Amino acid sequence: MNRFKISRQADRDLPVIGLASSPDALNLYIEIGDKYSQGRNLILFTSELQLKLGQKNEALSSLTRAAELGTEIDYEVIVNYVNQKIAEINGDSQSE
Repeated sequence: MNRFKISRQADRDLPVIGLASSPDALNLYIEIGDKYSQGRNLILFTSELQLKLGQKNEALSSLTRAAELGTEIDYEVIVNYVNQKIAEINGDSQSE
């Protein structure tokens, strides 16, 4: 039983650990000027971790920035995915 509690605590800590390393990756992509990877990081990692931590507004900001990056590099797939993800998030919050 004690082992289960430790495991549950570790599960709760994982998003925090991930969020701590996600900005490092994002900063690297910014430094080397890789806008595609910046957008991908914001979509797949940063915003997802923010949502898991209950940081909806921050996640929406991350997704909005990802869409801006997609527009800057003329990569419509990113923009479309972000728009779909934002609609899902806003739809979930309206049903609560």
